[in-house]
Amino acid sequence: MHSFCKALFRKASGFICFIYFLFVSFSVNGKPYNSVSFFVVAHEDDWQLFMGNHAKDAVGTAGRKLVFIYVTAGDAGVGKNTSGNGKIPYFIARENGTVRSTGFLCRNMTDSTDDGNRLVCINGHKIPVWQHRNTVSYYLRLPDGGMRGEGYVSLRKLYKKSFLSMATVDGVNIYDGWQDVVATVREIINREAAGSVEMNVPDVSSRRNPGDHYDHYLAGVLALSASKNACYNNVLYTGYNVVKCPPKLSSTEIAFKQSLLKNIGTELDGAGYPDCQDPWHMSFTENEYSVNEPDACNYPDSDIFYIRKFGLRQEDDEKDEGNYACVLYPNPATSFLHLSVTDKERTPAAVSIRDVYGNTKKTFRQPEVGYAWEMLLDIQELSAGVYFLEIVSGNRKTVQRFLKT
Repeated sequence: MHSFCKALFRKASGFICFIYFLFVSFSVNGKPYNSVSFFVVAHEDDWQLFMGNHAKDAVGTAGRKLVFIYVTAGDAGVGKNTSGNGKIPYFIARENGTVRSTGFLCRNMTDSTDDGNRLVCINGHKIPVWQHRNTVSYYLRLPDGGMRGEGYVSLRKLYKKSFLSMATVDGVNIYDGWQDVVATVREIINREAAGSVEMNVPDVSSRRNPGDHYDHYLAGVLALSASKNACYNNVLYTGYNVVKCPPKLSSTEIAFKQSLLKNIGTELDGAGYPDCQDPWHMSFTENEYSVNEPDACNYPDSDIFYIRKFGLRQEDDEKDEGNYACVLYPNPATSFLHLSVTDKERTPAAVSIRDVYGNTKKTFRQPEVGYAWEMLLDIQELSAGVYFLEIVSGNRKTVQRFLKT
């Protein structure tokens, strides 16, 4: 009975979406363009951090449209709720940050065709869309799964079929498996594609792009799966590991990317959330690396191909999915450590750093913010050597070793 009702609901939603699509489709796309740059990313600050310099070049190209597809809500496990001193839901604050940063990106453009917010039906799902000048932004609002996809719900678990369906954080849409998400992104791409098409996505190769966020990898897999055999020009971007690549951006290019981040930070701060202009985030604005795959036509049909070909680490894919997970990176570290924790018991945590003799060097406190939380630890004042990070939450104590260089 449940499956019958669910199927009936999807058919009804699909019919409503079809009627709504006929009503708005011509006004959403606006004026015709002869080329399109897609940016398919996991989180609301990803293209600004890792693709911002290229976005600046693309937005100024005559006749080019930029289409941003944000796969997750970037909710950090909070879902549709507020946290801390938040005045609005965290994911809404992050989306507002994309509006401000995209407005800054195309501030010098004159294209302005029917600007504003819409709810567009794509593949039977109601997708929020924001259009401004020669840019269009789609928000899928799937849950942020944490650094290694360890969240209670995550793209990783949907991809591995640990969950057969997944609801968006706002509860508006339900996706019936990974292929439903792929089909939705494919329909967005087909809807917006015109002339020459460029796909800007996270690099799914853990050899070229080691230690990246699992949502980043899966956003790349999603984009490549949705556009396979379309002969687009793919540009695969390095994520967190970009800080270890040789510098290649000019001071002007770095300043531009930092301005993009500042615009996001202004929205977060105004909504009562921590400003994202911390040293960890800022470090990603100082470089940009990508690999080009022109006319990429020969991807096979199986989505798992991307995981196998590009070497997404097997130990990550088979990691235990218990109630608690802790990821500490980078290690070794010079200035800052990033701590990512999943705790389904949602307990406050005390974090401390001890030296090899057991002496406490630094302490931190993390209040309850949801089943997943992150913390940036400043270790610049520590002397070089081996240290231990201790996390105490409830009756659980976790200790991880790291090297300060």
